[in-house]
Amino acid sequence: MMPPPKKARGFAEEAADFDHAQAVAGTASVGPVRAIVGEGGRLVIPAEMRKAMGVKPGDTLVLKVQGGELTAISQLVSIRKVQERLAPYKKPGENVVDQFLADRREEQRRSDERLDRVHAEGMAMKKP
Repeated sequence: MMPPPKKARGFAEEAADFDHAQAVAGTASVGPVRAIVGEGGRLVIPAEMRKAMGVKPGDTLVLKVQGGELTAISQLVSIRKVQERLAPYKKPGENVVDQFLADRREEQRRSDERLDRVHAEGMAMKKP
């Protein structure tokens, strides 16, 4: 007789259990909770904390140690914080992505022109 299958533990939560909006807004809080550092420095974040942070298995966290304290935030929250800090430098109505793409296209156009010119000069030198 086969033993019953083990119940999934740890990372078995559904994505629907996570409220990214609440985590990004910084309104969720849980803790403090004790955790034990395991083999190889592994640390398990309790399910209620992962939910409050808006992270699920496979997500990337940004870690920082400052003053002896470890801070872990989701990559999404980290990006939102950077956007908030840089927002005062963005001009109203300015689309930085469109400007970035336009700059890259112009740079590529100039590079193509240089390549065409060098190619034409090289071909001209080959002719007797």
